[in-house]
Parts: sequence; C-alpha cells; structure tokens
Amino acid sequence: MTSVVAVVALLAAVAVGAVIVRARPAVTPTVEVAEESAPDLYRLVRDLADGLEVPAPSAIALTPDCDSWLEDRTHPASASLPTAPAPAPARRRTAAAPVLVIGSPFLWWMRVAELRAVLAPVVAGTGPSAHPDIAAARRFVRGLDAAVAVAAHPDRSLLRRIPLGFIGWTSR
Repeated sequence: MTSVVAVVALLAAVAVGAVIVRARPAVTPTVEVAEESAPDLYRLVRDLADGLEVPAPSAIALTPDCDSWLEDRTHPASASLPTAPAPAPARRRTAAAPVLVIGSPFLWWMRVAELRAVLAPVVAGTGPSAHPDIAAARRFVRGLDAAVAVAAHPDRSLLRRIPLGFIGWTSR
C-alpha cells in the first residue's frame, strides 16, 4: 500500500513539474530602445548603476504601463520577443544583466531628477538579479505563475480541468 501511495505521489509531482517547466509565463509587450536613439537615458541609467555599484542593465525597453522593472530575457518565453537574445542552449544560464523596462508615461511626465529617483531602486536590483541563483529562483516563480494561469484557463473539458485544478492548487 505504501509503494502505491509513493508512486501516485511521484506521478503527481512529475505532472506538476512538467506543467511548470512547459508553461510559458506572460510576456509584457515592450519596445527596446537602442542606445543611439536615447544616449541621455542610457547615460542616466549607467550613472545610477555606477553610483550604486551594480552592473548596468543589458538594455532598456519601454512599455505603455506606468511602472518600471527588471526583466529576465534569458527565459525561453522571451524567445518570441523580436528583440530578445536567444536563450543559451545549455541548461544553466549565464549571469546576464536583466533588461530595464521603463513605463513610457514616466518619460513624458517626469523631470530628470524625478526619473532618477524612480529608477534608482530598480537599477539597484540589477546586482542581485544577475546572480545565477537569484535569476533561477525568479524563473521558477515565473513558472509557478504560468502554471497557475494554465490551470485557470476556462476552456477546458472536465477531464482536463480536474488534474489541472490540482496542479494549479499545488502551484499556488
């Protein structure tokens, strides 16, 4: 009886793991900004990174959201983005600095000093974000979020909804 329970638990863990690995996290629409088209913005971000003693972001992208964050473009889901670098073929990813995503409303409404104040805590996160263990943990959490989204998809038959419901519950 114990071996049957162990096999069922192992199969459930494999199913949850497979959904987490195969799920594609949501990718926010962004437009990458070339350094040639916005040298002052890149200089501002590099100055912030130098002052905070962290690596500068690998690139800058704009989004229509009124927010700013660091985005890991080494995740396989980023392969669908036209400006994203291709993921490394090896299982262990390199410690590439993340992309700084800036909400375009910030650029419209804020003065330079205000923009520096908003971006400073985000740029400060590039140091920890580039660490391979932290980057792997962030990718895992994004995978959990994607697995919950897969399980919550409403257009599923009852036969698929029950196991996916369990996977979503487990991922939460």
